[in-house]
Amino acid sequence: MRLSRMKQTNAKLEIDFGGGDVLHVEYDPQAYTAAREEELAPLMSQARPGKWLVKTVEATILRWDLEDDEGNVIPLTEEGLAGVPTSVLTEVYKAVQEHQRPNPTTSEVSGSF
Repeated sequence: MRLSRMKQTNAKLEIDFGGGDVLHVEYDPQAYTAAREEELAPLMSQARPGKWLVKTVEATILRWDLEDDEGNVIPLTEEGLAGVPTSVLTEVYKAVQEHQRPNPTTSEVSGSF
């Protein structure tokens, strides 16, 4: 099996923020690697977890439908994400992590389609 074939599969999930607000996200399950972790480690050691979160979401999320107050989709760039509350980015990050966890009864990824 080639790693490149494994990287061809993206995953989709819905994140319920309550009150009927559901965020649709498509992400790359292979985006977070040891190399990426090494690249981002200085942000954590500099006590900049918000910046780490922005860079992690930017690298992992491929598409979403989060809009600003004018109805424009917020771009998945450092600049676009800088204005998104860290509480929202944290929920997105946690949802992706949870989606990738193996199902305890089958050992399959919980987000399998």
